[in-house]
Amino acid sequence: MPTKQKTNMEISITSLEQLSKSAILERFIEALNDRNLTYYAQDWMKSMGYANMDELHHAISPLIDAMTDAHIDASENIKLVYRCDQGRVYEDWKLSLLGLTYLALNSPHKTKKMNRLQFKIISDYLSNRKKGKKMEAGDIPLANFY
Repeated sequence: MPTKQKTNMEISITSLEQLSKSAILERFIEALNDRNLTYYAQDWMKSMGYANMDELHHAISPLIDAMTDAHIDASENIKLVYRCDQGRVYEDWKLSLLGLTYLALNSPHKTKKMNRLQFKIISDYLSNRKKGKKMEAGDIPLANFY
């Protein structure tokens, strides 16, 4: 009889170890995804043409939908975070360069800079297609645009 209990105990410990390893692996994968999330949406909001946080928040859902439609993992490009400033906690979004560019290009208030950026991205994309080169997220000129 003690052998049976010991076996059950060993199974429980093994299950806990597997759960712990699974949680560690999940955190590692999350950290890998987060390394590309280098832009805070609120820091870029005004320069992208968003007048207020409501406009920015309304743009997030179409961003996630577009990524899903394109079979791009949204969690690698956008993440809800909480920031603190002078004792005030508020929501913000951390974005990859791809996510930031999408928001900029779909801004409700187009500026001359945004129009030029759109044509630059399209022109670069078409030029690279002619050369047979695939355009990567790092090729998007937004980070150097301002």
